Amino acid sequence: MRHRFTRVCYALAASVAVTTTFGLSVASAASASTHTVKPNATSSCGDTCANLFSERFGFSLVMTSFHKSSAIGTRLVIQQGSNTNVGQDFTVTDIGPVSTLCADWPDPGSFSPTSYACLNYGQVGSGFDVFEANYSPAGLPTDVCAGLATNAHAGENVTLQTCGQPRTEWITDVNNSTEDFFFGFFVTPWINASDFPSSHPEVLSTSTRGATPHHLLKVKPLAQFSDGTINDGQEFGVLPGPLF
Repeated sequence: MRHRFTRVCYALAASVAVTTTFGLSVASAASASTHTVKPNATSSCGDTCANLFSERFGFSLVMTSFHKSSAIGTRLVIQQGSNTNVGQDFTVTDIGPVSTLCADWPDPGSFSPTSYACLNYGQVGSGFDVFEANYSPAGLPTDVCAGLATNAHAGENVTLQTCGQPRTEWITDVNNSTEDFFFGFFVTPWINASDFPSSHPEVLSTSTRGATPHHLLKVKPLAQFSDGTINDGQEFGVLPGPLF
């Protein structure tokens, strides 16, 4: 069963389970409202919208459909948040536990028992959930979600693709969730569910730092350092919008 992620869900972020699973923090939403520049869904999308941001660039830059297009194949980028840019309107759906989608194989949108998702996160009660980010300009849901054109491989661009398939489904890696003490929010890697068995999952990643006003979203192998920390370009959080 799919559950739309609304502000009611964010109110539950006081529980560790919610904050660590989805990279949410009530404190982070409150602190964000004190900044001059805030990530925002448009007022039309309102409380049902969510802003995906990267630890690398902070919560003032959020996931955006390039040129506000809803066409399949449109690149998704991280760029300056705005409360008037409908290209930043996304609604996030909790599809359910990884174990359920593994058990549902071969139904549409389910995971193969030999996939990376099932082999590593498919144990019943393991706490790994699956999400989709639906492009919803001005609050109007479309049939396209943040995903991949082919099964996950290193360096592939994240683009708008037809919803309801492993390529548009993302697993929040709660084992590697951390709290960013500078910004005060929880962040976590997002693993693409279409990944084949491998030693390192393909995860949502931002491009390197630079002067460009937008930064491409890609999937790359999870980069974990010897001290257990994750590359900050692969840690993501979510804030509800609009915030003002």
